[in-house]
Amino acid sequence: LDKSEYKQNTNFTLVPHEMFQYWNRVATAREAYRNSTEAFSGKLHTYSSIDACNIVKRWSEQVDLGIARALVVGCTGDGTEGISPTYFAFNVTKWRKTGERNEEGQSFVDALEMTTEKFPLFLEGVVRRMKTVDADEARCMYLSVKASGLRDETL
Repeated sequence: LDKSEYKQNTNFTLVPHEMFQYWNRVATAREAYRNSTEAFSGKLHTYSSIDACNIVKRWSEQVDLGIARALVVGCTGDGTEGISPTYFAFNVTKWRKTGERNEEGQSFVDALEMTTEKFPLFLEGVVRRMKTVDADEARCMYLSVKASGLRDETL
């Protein structure tokens, strides 16, 4: 993440080019998969246990990277450090028209750059993340929430 050069701009954060490229590849692959599975053939594919473990390990690594990125984007120096954000919005800020149009005549575009917008914090993100960390990290998260505006003293 140190190399990713997130640029803070109030509530918006420019997604670094290499991370945008990763998102674009994954989104393109997901759309291709959806298009190819409109009707399942019923054909099964068998993976070896080694291949299955490698696939799950890669997925897990990407989830861990995503959590780390979310913590960086969600941290704005307002006392919420260490509190997992729950929601983000992604806004395409640069695009290129493809020359194609939909049935209503609207242009299709390829996204070239985007920003993330942080939403207000909810306990949901923290609670879900607490289920996946060790006791020491969960305690740190608890203390962060306790010291933040998410803590409701009357409850």
